[in-house]
Formats: sequence, structure tokens, C-alpha cells
Amino acid sequence: MAVILSDGFKFNNRYYEILNLLLNKKKGLNKYKIALLLNKTGNIKGVSNDLKTLENYDLIKSVDKNGVKFYLINIERIKRYRQGIFIRVKISDTLNQLIFSHCPFMNECNNCSKGGEITGNCKFYEIISKIEQKK
Repeated sequence: MAVILSDGFKFNNRYYEILNLLLNKKKGLNKYKIALLLNKTGNIKGVSNDLKTLENYDLIKSVDKNGVKFYLINIERIKRYRQGIFIRVKISDTLNQLIFSHCPFMNECNNCSKGGEITGNCKFYEIISKIEQKK
């Protein structure tokens, strides 16, 4: 089941689950608020968990999903864009790209290197694989 966030824009539950994993390090998910940044065609440009940078943005809608609030905003209305604010997540990212870009275990685990091959001991891959199998 997809969640409709704006006209014609479907944000599949799989991406909510992956974003939850990306941001769920050692804190409870209910402590996070996440903004989805869209370009004018409705595609995801990125996400941010720093709401202080989002105060003056054009809020389209907010969605509460499993205790995490997702704010949909229009990236075209952003006046200031600073490098490093946004975690880049594109719908077209493969699982490998997501893992190597955003793995929450990267500092704790030496089983792989960024951009390298996923090994059988990758914690993040195991979690995401379970999500994939449920579909």
C-alpha cells in the first residue's frame, strides 16, 4: 500500500522503512522528525532530520508514520541551501547505494568499505533484506 503525499506522488512504505533504519541509530524513532524535500515535479530531492533549517520552507503536508513525522516540503521555495544539510535519498538508489551512503553501522563495523562489496556480515544489509522479503 502506497501513501499519497501530494497530487500523483506515491511514497512507497518501503522507503519509510529504509528511512527509519537510516535514522534509527541508538535513539528511539519518536525523537526524529524528517522532512522530505521535493522538486517541482514531485520527485524526492532528499531528506533532512534537521528541522531548524526547515522553518521557512513551504510545508505541503505532514504524515505520521509509525511514530515518525514526515514533512513534505517544496524544495523550490528554499531560500538558503547549505552543503551537508540534506541526506540524499533518491527513489532510484539501489540498496547498495543506500547502504554505502547511509549505513548507521559504518563506524562500528569493519566488514566493508564505502563503495566496496557487501559482505555476508553486513548488519544493515540483513535488516533491509528482511524488509525486501516481506514484500
